[in-house]
Amino acid sequence: MQQRQSNPLNQSRTPARRTQAIPGPVVQASGADVTGILARLAALESLATDQAAQIEAAQAELADHEARIAALEAGPTP
Repeated sequence: MQQRQSNPLNQSRTPARRTQAIPGPVVQASGADVTGILARLAALESLATDQAAQIEAAQAELADHEARIAALEAGPTP
């Protein structure tokens, strides 16, 4: 049988159980709630698209710099 490590959290012979979350009453979302969530989702999607474009531009710029560095390291062309 495998021994438990001497960690204070492992001293108990029975593992601690997590308590079950008790859900509250379910309330139907209003039209304004749904509209707000959809607007936030659209804004996040737009932000993700903008960030993807920025990442692609940064990667292209990095590739350009790496090509320039490689050309400088290669020395002058005859």
